Amino acid sequence: MEKERKRQDVEFRQKKKETDRIEKERKRQETEIRQNKRRADRAEKEKKRQDVEFRQKEKETDRIEKERKRQDVEFRQKEKETDRMEKERKRQETEIRQNKRRADRAEKEKKRQDVEFRQKEKETDRIEKERKRQDVEFRQKEKETDRIEKERKRQETEIRQNKRRADRAEKRKKRQDVEFCQKEKETDMIEKERKRQDVEFRQKEKETDRIEKERKRQDVKFCQKEKETNRIEKERKRQDVEFRQKEKETDRIEKERKRAGTGKTQVLKAIVQLLLMIHKKDIEHDPEKTTILLCAPTGKAACNIGGSTLHYALTLPVSQGMKNFKDLTADKLNQLRVKLTKLKLLITDEVSMVGANMFKMINRRLKQIMGTQQDFGGVSILFFGDLYQLRPVADRYVFQPPTSPYEALLPNFWQDNVIMFELDEIMRQKEDKKFAEALNRLRTGDHTEEDIQLFQTSKVVKAPLTVPHLFMSNTSVDKFNAVVRQNLTTEKKHYTAIDSVKGDVVQSVKQYLLEKVKHLPISETQGLPFDLRLVIKERVELTVNIEVIDNLANGSGGTVQALSDNIIWILFNDKNGGKITRNNFKSRFPNEVLRDWTPMFRTVRMFRITKKEGTEIERFQFPLRPSSAKTVHIAQGDTLEEVAIDLTGSRAFPHIHYVFLSRAKSLQGLKIVQLNETKISVSPDVQEEIKRLRQYSPLSVLAYFTPKPQPSGKFQSVTIKPDLLHPGQL
Repeated sequence: MEKERKRQDVEFRQKKKETDRIEKERKRQETEIRQNKRRADRAEKEKKRQDVEFRQKEKETDRIEKERKRQDVEFRQKEKETDRMEKERKRQETEIRQNKRRADRAEKEKKRQDVEFRQKEKETDRIEKERKRQDVEFRQKEKETDRIEKERKRQETEIRQNKRRADRAEKRKKRQDVEFCQKEKETDMIEKERKRQDVEFRQKEKETDRIEKERKRQDVKFCQKEKETNRIEKERKRQDVEFRQKEKETDRIEKERKRAGTGKTQVLKAIVQLLLMIHKKDIEHDPEKTTILLCAPTGKAACNIGGSTLHYALTLPVSQGMKNFKDLTADKLNQLRVKLTKLKLLITDEVSMVGANMFKMINRRLKQIMGTQQDFGGVSILFFGDLYQLRPVADRYVFQPPTSPYEALLPNFWQDNVIMFELDEIMRQKEDKKFAEALNRLRTGDHTEEDIQLFQTSKVVKAPLTVPHLFMSNTSVDKFNAVVRQNLTTEKKHYTAIDSVKGDVVQSVKQYLLEKVKHLPISETQGLPFDLRLVIKERVELTVNIEVIDNLANGSGGTVQALSDNIIWILFNDKNGGKITRNNFKSRFPNEVLRDWTPMFRTVRMFRITKKEGTEIERFQFPLRPSSAKTVHIAQGDTLEEVAIDLTGSRAFPHIHYVFLSRAKSLQGLKIVQLNETKISVSPDVQEEIKRLRQYSPLSVLAYFTPKPQPSGKFQSVTIKPDLLHPGQL
């Protein structure tokens, strides 16, 4: 019993020790958990403390900013109380700083253009170096062939000399047979080497002949292609002459948003030619000075009238807001004054695209250029266009009153001075007059049920993919372009933009900005997409104005013909599109490239996505986008032989049905997937303005007075009667 008790005591003590050990382990783990929790609490407190500190600093920054603004206001209030000389001095200092900033911006723009020019120049130099390298390589091979030939002849001469020496040695030294045999073996070895070199030389000679034949074959092929191109060019010119003869009878719907078939373009051209004749002496005396300036709000519209964009001609900001308008630097102002000092008339096409803010910017810029406070600097203004179009993007209609109560007190130049001359006789739609008249009624909201039924005759379930499509939304456009791309079996290529951040920013912010710009629409990236997927034979159009004088403007359309890493070859719909560019690069065209293909290169654009001054994104990309489908805002101004339209949408947009339907030249070329006629609407503001303009006595005669009186003391006037405003009758 005693032993059993001791054994149990021992066992009890062991269990107790084990229990104590487990208890200690549990306490240790609890202690460790509490320590970890305290560390986590400390980290959380530290984070909250940092957040509080950050918010305090942010509040302090805001407070300092508010205090700075308050001090600025107080400073300006005090500044107003200072004497006139102090004000003038500070104004001059401010103007100097502004001029310096403008000069810096101009310098940056110049550097950017220099970079773009150097990149293109480097590409040109690289191609030229490659050609020179090939020429050098060919000459080196030719020299190598000549060297081998000389070496072979030298070896033959040496062999003959050795043989003669061997013969003399045979006669003189018959006793030295062993030595002779050795020399004979050496001679045989040299002969074998010579024969081997002869074989190698003949092989190289054959290769040289093959290269020469290939070059001659390519020359012959190029000459044949050149002859074929000349033949095609002659045939094209003949067809152009024939087309122009038939054009007066075959045109259906007006181009560039004018009222259907009223001869607006002919009137514009007639007025320009007339005024050029009037100012012929001034132009001949000083041809560098501009007397009549032809402009339009967009590059495509400017190309159609042979002019330039308002932004380029008058150095206006691309953004419509007046806050972006700035006075010109002294150098730029002097350049414009030299060019426009004799400007008498500014002709602006597509007035519907000119918003109220742009109207004010034109007024202010002309005042600055002409150095006078007269409206538009004393320059006469002639607008062409149709107000029954989509309203200007991010702006009011040109005729709408200002929203600011201060501006409302100022004179309204549009209402006080603009007189409308309305062309209402249809001249071009002789073969499809019914369709043109229905469009005109739809334009003003006076359409009938018969007009809707006429449009419904063009309704289809699904139009072919080869027909250009117009949609209401970008989503529908992207889907359709993707379907077209998938159905094309030709070569495909994917181009990704090269982006970089310019400015003093930390690396983490740079990465954030570069990631953010990947998903921005091209409307916020100066027209350059981040991802560009193209297929040969796909329809595309330019997204920026490259060279308006070369008809390479935003919206110029064409077809992809060839794709490479650095060049995309485009066949433009307009035969004159890119003609100057093709002539500049024709000497470097590859053999497989046709002479009417235009090379398109990547271009550089700078844009901002932050409010921080000095921080900009530089994008290097091809200025193209697929155009098998477009939204109506992009297609506004197009005239198409065939077009499919889909007006599916839940909202009513004024004039959008008219803009959609009038893209087609004829009812036969119109394919309506969805008309959505219940959403047809016309802007009451436009109707009211047209009504107001019609209340004034309409012009029965257009008159232009010469700027200087004649010897008799009277001004010479030239008149154009309405019945003389149509083609063939002027």
